[in-house]
Parts: sequence; structure tokens; C-alpha cells
Amino acid sequence: MKRALIGAAVALALVGTLATAQSGIVLPAGSNTLKSIHLNGAPALGLYYPTSSTMYLGGTSGGITFSDTGTSVGVGEGFTVYGDFTDASNYESVVFSHDGTKGVINTTSAGTGTTTSLYFEYNGSTKLFYNNTTLASYVDITPVPTDDESLGDDDQHWMHLYTSRGIQGAKTVSVDDETATDFALVAIADGEAAIGTVYFGAFAGTSGASSMNSAYFACNNASDTETCDIDEIGTESQGSPGSDTIACTPAIDTDETDAVMFAVTCDQEDDDEDAMTFYYRFDMLTINTITPQ
Repeated sequence: MKRALIGAAVALALVGTLATAQSGIVLPAGSNTLKSIHLNGAPALGLYYPTSSTMYLGGTSGGITFSDTGTSVGVGEGFTVYGDFTDASNYESVVFSHDGTKGVINTTSAGTGTTTSLYFEYNGSTKLFYNNTTLASYVDITPVPTDDESLGDDDQHWMHLYTSRGIQGAKTVSVDDETATDFALVAIADGEAAIGTVYFGAFAGTSGASSMNSAYFACNNASDTETCDIDEIGTESQGSPGSDTIACTPAIDTDETDAVMFAVTCDQEDDDEDAMTFYYRFDMLTINTITPQ
């Protein structure tokens, strides 16, 4: 039996239980129930059109929502992309969801399926992937802004660091000839210590003289009283286009609260130049917060 409903905006041909649209279907104004196409009799699943700018694919409270402001999935639900699907018990997929607290991208599987790695690509080229044991990057990872972020913290430490080459950044401070200048405050909690090496050097721009040396130091804080010892490791290495030299002597001031202050005095032999650049870098055996001055 064939029945046809023909109007200005809709034409449906019904043959048995199959309806075929021969032109556009317009849902009338009214409730969600009226403005819908039900996929079952409940209706728990269907297309719902509650406003002029919103359409639900799912239940009357949402599911996947298409609107003029974007596409969304209801809280606690997810948008699943299958890579392999046999049935509800055998599949591989990735699910994009939000549980009301956090956003989640999750690779899943069941039965004959295998949980796959998660890849991030740019223009078809892999840049980052995670495979349950390793997070691998194919691009540089840089902090923004510079010199403002840490890798790990006081309570969470990386176990090993493997590098084929290393470039450790140094700090700088301007120093005047024969003038003691603070360059770093090292925090030491009560009952703790600060142990390490400080590498340091200076450069005088006018004469072109430069120098390099290092010093071991050991400090402790016992009952809020700091004590320290610092010893230069050797004689300074000198570099100069002429006869000028620079001798820098580090010292530690213990007149701080739960901290010690590192200072340096640089003596330029010939030109007595002010505004020399002093470079330094710490290599710590203990965990301490260092605040450049």
C-alpha cells in the first residue's frame, strides 16, 4: 500500500513501514515532542529541535547539541570515534568527553580490540604521542614566558635526565669594580642545608677582559642560625686581548632569615671599569630555591 502526503514544504511517500522524504521536512513550532523525529516510541532517542538555533541528537535533554554557537556533548557523555567496530563488545575507539570537572581524551577498547596510542599531528606529521608508558615529542618544548616555569618541583622530581648535549643557562648581574654586589639569595629551611658549586665569571666590555672560576660551598641552618663555608676551586682562567685581568671573589652573607646571600667583588687590574657583566650558575646537590638579585 502506498500513501503520499504532499504539501508546500514536504512530500513523504510511505510504503509499508518505510517513509521516504521527497523534499524538505519542516518540523512545526511547539513542544520538543512535536518538533522531533523519534527513533523509537519512548522517545529516548531522536532528533529534537527545541529552538530556532538548536538541535539535539539524542534524548530531549541533549546528547549531541548542534547550535549556531557550536557543537557540544552533554556532561558525563562522550563523543566516540571508532577505528574498528565489530559490536558493542569488540571495538577500538577514542572518546572525547567531560565529566563536569575535567576534559578527557581517552583511547578505549574491548574484546578483540586493542587500545591504541594517542597521536597529535600537524599537517599530517606526528608531533606528540602517548602510548601508556612514554610521552614522546617530535618538536621543541619551550616555556612561556621564558625563565618563569619549572620542570618538576620540591616534592615531585624527575628520576633520570638523558641528554646528548646540555646547555645550562646562566644568570647575569652588573657589577662595579671593587664593589661588593649581591647576586643570589639561596633559601635554607631550619634543619636543612645548601650544598653545591657555583660557577662564575666576568666580562669587561671596554678592555675585552674576561675571567672564569668556580667555588664549592656548604651551608646549613641550625635552629634558624645559618653558617657557611665557601672555597674557590682553583685560580681564575683569564682571557684578554691585552694585559688586563679580572679577579672575582665570592662571599656568603648569613645575616638573612632562613636563607643566605651570595655576593661577589670583582677587581679589574688595569681599567677599573664599572658596569662589568658578572655571570653565574649554581650546580646544587641539595634542593633549594634560588632567587636572583
